[in-house]
Amino acid sequence: MGNNHRHKETWRDISGESSLANQKKLFIDFHAVATGKCIAFKAFITAFKDSFQSSWNEESVYGRNDPIGTFERTKRVISLSWETTSIDHFEAMDNMHAVEHLLAMLYPTYEEADNGNTISGSPLIKIKFANWIRDATKAGDGIRASNAGLLGYVGGFDWSPNFDEGFFDVIGSPGQSDKRPPTRSGFQHAAGAGGPAAYPKSISLSCNFTVLHTHPLGWVGSKWRSKAGERWPYGIDDQTSGKRHFTVCRKGEGGDNVPAAKSSNPAIKEAAKNTVIKGTFL
Repeated sequence: MGNNHRHKETWRDISGESSLANQKKLFIDFHAVATGKCIAFKAFITAFKDSFQSSWNEESVYGRNDPIGTFERTKRVISLSWETTSIDHFEAMDNMHAVEHLLAMLYPTYEEADNGNTISGSPLIKIKFANWIRDATKAGDGIRASNAGLLGYVGGFDWSPNFDEGFFDVIGSPGQSDKRPPTRSGFQHAAGAGGPAAYPKSISLSCNFTVLHTHPLGWVGSKWRSKAGERWPYGIDDQTSGKRHFTVCRKGEGGDNVPAAKSSNPAIKEAAKNTVIKGTFL
């Protein structure tokens, strides 16, 4: 696979979308933790969903209308779809090679030995995209996934050519290099992998990214556990001690300063008493 391709912060300035990506730094950056390999795509986002789902173990008790809920965890999964386009066959070949790098990130690292190979590193990935996908503890550490990306794992990448857009046809032979302008990484493609090759003008990609939480989240009383300035999760403001806050106080309850267990509302006190929290926390 060679060195990191497309890891510089600029594309060949041959189209409007390339100019926009260069000026606004709008790209999706992937970083393989075990190998240090990186790859970036211009941010033509076609679908995005950030899902936060809490898991509860419910126990039904005879005579009670409501189950007793035991909180287990909150899981975050990001679903991301994007397109990569090309203005000429050189960029189309770049895009196909970027897909090759992306797919290779799904495989672990190994230690080779005479008696067999053992896995030495799981294929964990960091992803960075603007303020939507970011490591809140790395605010101000740049736009690269290697520095400020969110850590997690990908169940798989899906890619497909957009047939309506067509292809670039290239005819060549093994080892033959085409006459091409320099890419951001400076590498040269073979014109064809042993013969005729087709490079899509447009490619659709998608993945589901399960986030691994690497810093404390949750509340201590009415104080958010993250450090000031992290602005989790989207960089807008801190959960507490910030300026942009919307506090809804229940009349007579004292708002955030009265825990549910001490509420004067019997229904709230009963719900708090029968909600069990378990687990080991950061």
